[in-house]
Amino acid sequence: GTRMILILLALLLQSSLVLPPRTALENPASVSPVPQKQRKDYEKLWSRFVASKDDAKLLKDLEKESKKQKALDQLWVIQGYLHLYRGDNTAAREKFAEAVRINSNNRIGLYYLAELAYAHKDYGRAATLYAQLQSVDPSHPDVETKRQRAFLLATDKLLQTAVRAESENRLAEAEGLYRQALKLAPNEPSLQARLVDLLLKQNR
Repeated sequence: GTRMILILLALLLQSSLVLPPRTALENPASVSPVPQKQRKDYEKLWSRFVASKDDAKLLKDLEKESKKQKALDQLWVIQGYLHLYRGDNTAAREKFAEAVRINSNNRIGLYYLAELAYAHKDYGRAATLYAQLQSVDPSHPDVETKRQRAFLLATDKLLQTAVRAESENRLAEAEGLYRQALKLAPNEPSLQARLVDLLLKQNR
């Protein structure tokens, strides 16, 4: 019963970002506290986001506010959230990246950047981001599973591209791709064997 549902949910989550209701989202202020002076204004913005009334106006106000309060990564996270709900992953990625640039330990930003990379099949980047997230916040065991999955998919994607390049006689390109895959999985004997075969093919 429950286990099956969880497995199905996990599969669903792989393909796209499933967003919870806004009230269930983590307030960015719980990840990095907002200074006392800005707290009242911040709380107003957050309540408006949760109430989900007039997002376009809220987005404008948030952009204005984050120009003034450059060090408040929380404002960028709310903007990232807003873009996710509007289905604009590219803009969401930019906002979360800005939050992480201001505060490299912003685990909400790292989490959504990793999820977005994964949803867009950029598995190498997703694996790196999940690893970064783990070092910031080791309290979520599911992140390790996601990191491993992204890592395997990244290696697999490189391998498939390399095999295709080799079959089309683009040997230098194939070699580069095998070497990249080996950087990800240095102890994988089948990869080492493929590279050796390829080098022999090129008489090297």
